[in-house]
Amino acid sequence: MRTKDFHSPETLISTAVKIGHNKQEASEIIAKNYDYIKRVYPNVSAKKAVHIAYVIY
Repeated sequence: MRTKDFHSPETLISTAVKIGHNKQEASEIIAKNYDYIKRVYPNVSAKKAVHIAYVIY
């Protein structure tokens, strides 16, 4: 079974902006937490990954 590729940081940032977050703040938060989210939550949607990044922050 093939697993889907995890979302790129750019995808997560654009998703955060669509939700209503500040682009600069989102890029900092996602960059800080990207590896952790990718490792621990490999199958979440982009929207859920952004939410997790903000909760961790």
